[in-house]
Amino acid sequence: MERAAGHRSPLRSLVRRILVRMRDMGTLRPGLHIDTETERLSSLLDGLSLNTVLHPDMLSGQRCVEVLQAHLDELAG
Repeated sequence: MERAAGHRSPLRSLVRRILVRMRDMGTLRPGLHIDTETERLSSLLDGLSLNTVLHPDMLSGQRCVEVLQAHLDELAG
């Protein structure tokens, strides 16, 4: 099923708001594109969540935190 143009999931909307706030506070690395980073971070969260549920023996909660922290550190530069 196709979603209407411009429709954002609640997760993507939240991620976008956080990234905009980071940018406005000067904590987001300069030169990053908000829409692209919203998709990247949302996709990372979706993938980590799905893989943790489907393969808990391969991806622990702690490893998810480590991966997410590494990504956030890259965003902050």
